[in-house]
Amino acid sequence: MLFLLLQLLALMIFLIVIGEPLRVLFLRRLKFFADLDLLQKSLLDVYLGGLVLFVIAMLPLQLFERSIVIGLTIIGFFISLSIHLRRLHKDSINQFRVYLMEHKMEIFDYVLVLAMFSFLLWIQLIPLVNFVFGSIHDTSLHSLMVEVILENRLVPMTLQPYLPEGIIYPQASHVIFAYASHTIGYEAPKAVFYVTPLFNALSVLGAYFLGKKMWSNRGHYLGFSFVFAFVSSWPLYITWGANPFITGFPLFLVCLGLFFSIIHSKAKNGPKELIATGILFGYSAVIIISYLEALTIIGFFWLIYGYIRKTKSLRSMLKSFLLILFASVLPLSSFLSRFIMFFQYPGRNIGIASGFMGYEKFQPKLTQALEWALGNLNPNPVLRVELIGLLVGLGFLLWKVRKGTSTKKVLGFMAAIFFSSTLLSFISYFLPADLSVISWPHQSIILTVPLSASIVVFHNKLALFLQNRDLNLLLKVFSKRSHAVFLITVTSFAAINIPFIYSRFATDAPSLAGAYSLFAITTEDDYKLMRWMKNNLPQNSTILINPFEAGLFVPSTSHRVAIFPYVASQRAFDYQRLANLLSQDIVNLTTFELMKSYNITHIFVGAYATYWWSGDYKWNPLIFLGNPNFKLLKKFGESYLFETSLFDPKIALLDEFDYENLMDVGWALGERGLGAGEVKITSMNGDSCLFLNATNKANGDLESLYFYELQAGREVYLDDISNVTLSFYLNMSSGFGQLDAIAIVVSNIWANMSICFATPNSLFQNWNLNQTRMFRLENREGNFIFNLSESWFQVYGSDLPNKLLLQIRNLDVDGVPNLAFLDSLMISQ
Repeated sequence: MLFLLLQLLALMIFLIVIGEPLRVLFLRRLKFFADLDLLQKSLLDVYLGGLVLFVIAMLPLQLFERSIVIGLTIIGFFISLSIHLRRLHKDSINQFRVYLMEHKMEIFDYVLVLAMFSFLLWIQLIPLVNFVFGSIHDTSLHSLMVEVILENRLVPMTLQPYLPEGIIYPQASHVIFAYASHTIGYEAPKAVFYVTPLFNALSVLGAYFLGKKMWSNRGHYLGFSFVFAFVSSWPLYITWGANPFITGFPLFLVCLGLFFSIIHSKAKNGPKELIATGILFGYSAVIIISYLEALTIIGFFWLIYGYIRKTKSLRSMLKSFLLILFASVLPLSSFLSRFIMFFQYPGRNIGIASGFMGYEKFQPKLTQALEWALGNLNPNPVLRVELIGLLVGLGFLLWKVRKGTSTKKVLGFMAAIFFSSTLLSFISYFLPADLSVISWPHQSIILTVPLSASIVVFHNKLALFLQNRDLNLLLKVFSKRSHAVFLITVTSFAAINIPFIYSRFATDAPSLAGAYSLFAITTEDDYKLMRWMKNNLPQNSTILINPFEAGLFVPSTSHRVAIFPYVASQRAFDYQRLANLLSQDIVNLTTFELMKSYNITHIFVGAYATYWWSGDYKWNPLIFLGNPNFKLLKKFGESYLFETSLFDPKIALLDEFDYENLMDVGWALGERGLGAGEVKITSMNGDSCLFLNATNKANGDLESLYFYELQAGREVYLDDISNVTLSFYLNMSSGFGQLDAIAIVVSNIWANMSICFATPNSLFQNWNLNQTRMFRLENREGNFIFNLSESWFQVYGSDLPNKLLLQIRNLDVDGVPNLAFLDSLMISQ
């Protein structure tokens, strides 16, 4: 994990060295960017580096390739080094030492904030070692987008070569993930999975940036960083995906800091500052558009406030706002044009599979914003109650302590953010689902910003409140009142925050692992199989995947076409019908026709399906194992890859025993009694077959019921049960005395109803079985065929079950080894 941490820190430095020349060349003399300290500059450089990469990836020149982006990083490193070496050369070593002494508190702040950032990143990386990839839904989608960038060497118009769907989702975060793939060597899913926590932890630096813009008191902005490092649950607990949202969250905090500076700037804002700010706003939008929407609504609140207060500079405010808005559209223009161009097509996009049923509406409640804000304050119920208590306490302290004009400005700004996020969530409830690309239902997570700022204000007001209290009792111990105030303040702050710090150290990493496990279900076996597919399947293969299994990563890991990834085409009626049939263990003519319509060549069955509220959608590999229409091509553990032939849908099972391991194709072995048994694949007269050898060691007899039974069984799934036949070749080679038996037993899945086909005069005839439930095998060798539907109805007067348990039993009583051969076992419907 330490190596992963170092890789991510290296990635951050790479982005900084790309962005630093741009900052020095264009921004350092602008008012809003001139007063930034080292940490603020570094965070800004991370996103400026991402902006440079985004511009390169958007150019239709296929320049976004490994050699170019690595070369750009090297050039950026030397330019940045040259810039700062020139400054160091101008300043003598003595002057540098003087600078360190004069700014030691500032350097301490840097160390403290970086330590909190590193700690939060470490906490987030701990659970990742338990998982292969992230969420099979969100992370697989973003991995696919990263993969098409890598293969096309730019941000393409569509998801080709994997799908003809157009790309209207903003791609700035995916460019950063693709850059990590080029520089660190991550494959696309790992780039998305690993890089996301880096930007999650950068929210500490984002809070520092915003805090320094809002407060001049170091306790306030350091406290704001502390809240994001140890108190806030968001974006830390976003484990289901939302990778672009997390990637852009620190930049959103930067943009809020710049907006706060614009709002409260006493001097007139120049067009250069406003355009630069607008471009950063637009860059946040091409990470995820929700941020620009929130910033725009905050701007409207600013204008409304100016109108209500009859501010003389209202016209100037309006001009500033419009200029920022105009500049913010520039980075977004390409995706806006695609959105407008594709809006006329079904699903508001091109290339979506036919039979598209429309997008699913994800937001069920009108009050989601407030529920997210209050119900998800913290996963720990005790800490959630404490946070609510802090918010209630803030109201009391604001009433009791009226000092601080900066507090009013901050609270006013935070109120604008709060209402903007709530309004966006409210609007998304009413918008149709096909506009979800511009109206993300979880925008209410932005509420974590004003809630976190409120906690900082609470601590500030609490300190002021304690300064004005009667401390006569403590003054008997301390000679100075300031010492007494300091003691009670520190004690109060410790009592409030130690539970959060303890939770972060002791419980958050396991809690995050549990949260990840709901959707991060890809196993090592799944991963090995997908890597095998990449190296062994024909390039023109088309893989059928389950929408709830790890196969969603097939395009980004195996680089093969999948039907369908987590995109709009997955809502195609025929695909949903096919997936549901397989989830219900139904393989029939309709299943075959649907597979043929999609030109399916292979089927991927993952080890697990993700938990889903409406049911279990795991595909059972047993519906394919033994079915001659599907050949088991490769298996790792519980992950299967089948090749399709689709020649006769009436055959549910055909086993010629021409493989090595029975368990690989769904057979399970068992035994009863005291004895020795052997089940294996062997050869007889040049053909492979199943060999069963059972020998009783108890030397019993019929009355004592001492016997030994060897069993081989598997499940069989049927669709049409009206005329099901069972056929097989059997050779009872030797042994098999009067009480011995070989039997084929067909049961329901619970094994409480069964019929059997056994040798005559055998123990099966007398052993807890009615004569009517047993059908005789009259010969010791030959081909046998039985109508299971008729036999079952004859015994039970009901239809044959759709799910059967098929067992081969070799039973020995006399102690002479029973040797039997079985071949050409077939169940047809």
